[in-house]
Amino acid sequence: SYSCLNFVLLGRIVEKVTGQRLDRAAEDLLFRPLGMTDSCWGPVADDGRVVEMPIGVERGRKIGEIVDMLAFPAKVPLGNAGLFTTFRDLGLFLEDLRLRKRFGAAYYDLLTTPVADADGNLRTFGFDMRRGERPRGASTKAFFHTGSTGQTILADPDLNLGIVVLTSRWGRDDKQGHDDGIRARRQIVETIVSGRR
Repeated sequence: SYSCLNFVLLGRIVEKVTGQRLDRAAEDLLFRPLGMTDSCWGPVADDGRVVEMPIGVERGRKIGEIVDMLAFPAKVPLGNAGLFTTFRDLGLFLEDLRLRKRFGAAYYDLLTTPVADADGNLRTFGFDMRRGERPRGASTKAFFHTGSTGQTILADPDLNLGIVVLTSRWGRDDKQGHDDGIRARRQIVETIVSGRR
């Protein structure tokens, strides 16, 4: 099932296999090959493009600092959070998933093939495919992810569509605010999908 700790562990596995810190491995193996020049683990310098997160302010963070409670105090990058990126870079990532040309087939299959989790919900290795969470209008092959600090991405192979939504909408530092933000981003995605059909 989805768990931040699973992705922390995955990051450690990447480090053991590559012999590199997670941020360097991601740069060498993913960001550079895809031309993702704005993606890196934080904290990052405030160059005028970094968005201040309301939840970050509530937690006493400065602009460009990691908001996540696990990743913020860590001395090294963790696999569950702390990645800073841009609309452009996420678009390049989704475009690569659509075209499936840069890496081997096993990579794409791992990221896009659904399997059932412990509760019988469909997920890929890193993406959500749950029927009840899928934005209306998206195909059954669509895979997506909603980040807790205001980002949602969706790739739909049947519609030949990739969507990136970046916001700073959190609401409140509680489950209700978190869920309200996810619902709002889903509505944005559904509006875009309905315009495509």
